[in-house]
Amino acid sequence: MHHLYHRLASNTVSKKWALIIFWLAFLSTSIVMFVPGSPTKENGFMHWDKIQHVLAFMLLIKLAWSAYPNKKYMAVIMLVIFGAAIEILQATLTTTRTGSTGDWIADLVGILIGMAICVTLFEKNRQLKQIPQ
Repeated sequence: MHHLYHRLASNTVSKKWALIIFWLAFLSTSIVMFVPGSPTKENGFMHWDKIQHVLAFMLLIKLAWSAYPNKKYMAVIMLVIFGAAIEILQATLTTTRTGSTGDWIADLVGILIGMAICVTLFEKNRQLKQIPQ
C-alpha cells in the first residue's frame, strides 16, 4: 500500500508540472507570435518561419497530451483553433506581423508530427512494459 501511495503522489506531482509547463509554453507561444518580426533575409533560409511553427506546435501538442491525457482530441482541436486565431489576429491587429495560411498549415503539420511521435513513443513504452522482468 505504501508503494501505491508514492506512485499516486508521484503522478499527481507529474500532472501538476505537466499543466504548468504546458500553460507556460502556450503563453510563451502566444507572446512570441506577436513580437515584431523581421522580414526574411534574401540570403537566409526562406522557410525558417514555417519550421519554427512546426516545432512550436509539435512541442505544444506533446505538452498538451501530457497535461491532459484524457482529453487528447480536445487538445488537438484547441491547438488547431489557436493556430488559426494567431494568424487571424496577426492579420488584423498588428502592423509588424502578417497572418498567413501557410503558417497555419505549418501549425497543423506540427500538430500531426507531434501526435505521430507521441503515439509511437506511447506504443513503444506499452510494449516495453509487457516484457517480463
